[in-house]
Amino acid sequence: MTNPLTLLYDMQNGDVLTWDKCRQIDLALSALDPAAIPPEQIENVLSYLNRQFLHKQVDESVSVQLERLIDALNASA
Repeated sequence: MTNPLTLLYDMQNGDVLTWDKCRQIDLALSALDPAAIPPEQIENVLSYLNRQFLHKQVDESVSVQLERLIDALNASA
């Protein structure tokens, strides 16, 4: 199985992910230490998460962890 974060890291503008893939990415990100995100991927991850929250696509079971990740990444940027 492909690492869901690889799908996110390889995305280009305009790429579309399925709901299931987004859920896998969200779950992987929710368990990730912010320091594990490569510096060149921080903007990509933030952009992805902001879109997920904007369109209310984040599962409530991981929303708090993802909000903390956003805060940590914004603080490090």
